[in-house]
Amino acid sequence: MKKSTIISFLSVACLLAACQSKPRDAAQGGDALYGPPESATSQSSLDEATRQRYQALNKVHEFYEKMSAVQVKTSLNQEGGDWQSTVDSQQFYEEGALKAYRSKVVTRYDLEFYFDGEHHYVASPHAAWSQNDNAKNSMSYLYWAKLLIEGEDSSLLDAEAPEGQWRINKTVTNPELIQGLVSLLDLPESFSAQATYQADLTYLVDSETGQMLEAALKLTVTDGDSSHVYQAKSTSQVPEESTTKDSLKPDLEAQASPLEVAEGQWLEAFKAANPTQAITTYEVTEGRQAGDQDSNLLYLTNSQNGQVLAQAIGTIQDKQIKGYQYQLGQKRYSKTEDGSLKEENVEPIAFYDLAVKSLIDHSDQVQTFNPTDEAGQPINDTASATTTTYRLTFENDYDGLAKLAGAIDISNLKREGEAVYGVDYVVNKASLELEGFYLWSLTAEDTAITHVNRYSFRHLNQQAPSLIQFLVDPELVKTAKP
Repeated sequence: MKKSTIISFLSVACLLAACQSKPRDAAQGGDALYGPPESATSQSSLDEATRQRYQALNKVHEFYEKMSAVQVKTSLNQEGGDWQSTVDSQQFYEEGALKAYRSKVVTRYDLEFYFDGEHHYVASPHAAWSQNDNAKNSMSYLYWAKLLIEGEDSSLLDAEAPEGQWRINKTVTNPELIQGLVSLLDLPESFSAQATYQADLTYLVDSETGQMLEAALKLTVTDGDSSHVYQAKSTSQVPEESTTKDSLKPDLEAQASPLEVAEGQWLEAFKAANPTQAITTYEVTEGRQAGDQDSNLLYLTNSQNGQVLAQAIGTIQDKQIKGYQYQLGQKRYSKTEDGSLKEENVEPIAFYDLAVKSLIDHSDQVQTFNPTDEAGQPINDTASATTTTYRLTFENDYDGLAKLAGAIDISNLKREGEAVYGVDYVVNKASLELEGFYLWSLTAEDTAITHVNRYSFRHLNQQAPSLIQFLVDPELVKTAKP
């Protein structure tokens, strides 16, 4: 098992553990689950329907307090879009707190998540487990119960229900409960701070045990002039075999099994390993260098279908992030040195989408690049052991590289006189995931590549889009317009 180290950029800033404590605590059982008053079921002043509703809610609460293990399967669909996901989560509880879970997220880019009560781990296709404490949570049985029981919104007991079950309807508008729901459901798109949410829920509850058998959700999001609707369905069952905290733990030290590629099928395998349409969040580190001048940025990007929806953009200095800019749509918001707000129009670049499509388009032109020393001997460095570099060069052809780079500004790479311009695609050997996209130039006088734009990709779909708002200054988030 490897630990995320890429300058621990996100660990230096105000991260999810500190900035998003309410949704994460709620998901992990950090908040108490407040049940309905038990005395309500015996109050003579209440009508029969109200007494039955309280009886049902009390049963739900009692089941949760005694529960130790449960399997929760949640599906999410985007109305009018092609986003679909299914999460199968095995969860272990102790004294009302979620102590461990292991979840598999099935989209066109499958991931597996594990929480041991303290740290979060992720395994992507054909990659070993790695620690990422900013990884998104899974929707828990606890949070479905909180949505039903807590908040000022009233629930209604449906008179028509299958035998031995209660059907309970509830519309949730409570901002704190909604905030946690949006984060845990892992919606594929970010919304502005002005967005309003309505969650319409229907539960089926076992009237004998109080177990929530099924929860159906319609989430309506209104953001400016646009409306977005998501449908979710969750089922739960108590496993027949005994489940303990230790039984959920995977082998974190296990090596990943490399992707097997049939002869002549590399390009199709690469496309399958990098399904840009299914990637909604990722991190990009951008390093731009021209001789002695360099700049470094970190982007946490939310995109859908190749279109950037939102970004948190941090400047990296001395291995730390010196504040974030906030981008929503085609507007970027930042603070000047005197603390005033700055708003500018931008054309955001979907770096990952651009880089993947570039390699696909030029797959018949690239050559495998093996670094050698001055004597022509192979350099066996750590990177070359785990990645393969595919190189494409343009002899004295700046315009050729500029066309390939698309919307990326490569003016810092332009050289006077004769020069070789090139692009390197760095691909993980085991998973075929694209990890790097490097644009560069070199002259006969250069002893090393000192003019280069580096784009490194990681944490594909590992973090929720809602994390973006929690990284940036709240004033920028409130200012941003849908």
